[in-house]
Amino acid sequence: MTLHDLTRTHGLAAVAIAIGRTSRALASLRSGDRPLTVDDLYRLTCAYPGFDVDATVARVGGKRNPDSPPPGPCPECGRSCRVAVGLP
Repeated sequence: MTLHDLTRTHGLAAVAIAIGRTSRALASLRSGDRPLTVDDLYRLTCAYPGFDVDATVARVGGKRNPDSPPPGPCPECGRSCRVAVGLP
């Protein structure tokens, strides 16, 4: 369950309370306007055992970095796509 799924299921205010943020701040995180911190991800994982960190990072990270390659291994070499295309 991604961050977007959590807010649809439990409500923006409830999820914001669970991570100690305001609804407005959570909306900024969810839209990719602001970066999610490790602390945010940890609190979400503790509050919602079904929370999918990887799927959330892929979705929000894709919004924040639209030119980045998709997450996952390169189909040609099996390494991270970032390494395969020469990104740090």
